[in-house]
Order: sequence, then C-alpha cells, then structure tokens
Amino acid sequence: MFWSDDYARSAARRAALPNAWSVADVRRLRELAGRNLSIEAIATTLGRSPSAIKNKAGLHGISLRARGLTKVRSAI
Repeated sequence: MFWSDDYARSAARRAALPNAWSVADVRRLRELAGRNLSIEAIATTLGRSPSAIKNKAGLHGISLRARGLTKVRSAI
C-alpha cells in the first residue's frame, strides 16, 4: 500500500461526512463570533452543537469571548 492510496481513502471518508465544515461555514462562524453572539446562538444559527462550535473555533483561532465584557477578578 502506498501513501497515495491511504490519502485517497481518507479523502473519500471526509467527503462522505454529512457534518463536514465548509469554508463558508467557517467564515460564518468567524462572522458570528465577531458579533459577540453566545456559543449557543452560534450553534443554533449554524445547526451544530455548542461543542462543535468550540472545537472548530479553537482549531481556527477564533475567539468566542465577548469583547469588552471580561470580568476582572479581585485581588482580595
């Protein structure tokens, strides 16, 4: 078995996945995260689970933290 055979099989498996992320899905995730929407709201909009949203955002370096709303812990 050659490397190319293994690669072709893995590419075929990825193509068969019904929940594979498209480039447009990732762009939409980036856009929604930029609007400071909650993870749950993004998940509902994209039709995915909150866990899938967190994982994909982490893989692409997309911040899901609300900008300007970070709580600062007291030093007391």
